[in-house]
Amino acid sequence: MPDLPHPVAPPDEAVLRAHAAAVLPLLGLAAEPAWEAPILQNLQVIAAAAALVLDFPLDETVEPAPRFEP
Repeated sequence: MPDLPHPVAPPDEAVLRAHAAAVLPLLGLAAEPAWEAPILQNLQVIAAAAALVLDFPLDETVEPAPRFEP
């Protein structure tokens, strides 16, 4: 198996703040200052979930299934 990349580092708080500040207006949303902490917490949870997926080792020969059959 090839060398695995380093695990995905969680984004720091400044990156999450910048992301929220950029995305909220694009979505047509206005956030009150009191919502900043819960928004950042949600982004941290989403980033942690994404890191689990991105850190999962897959061989380059693995192909996605054409459809799901339980």
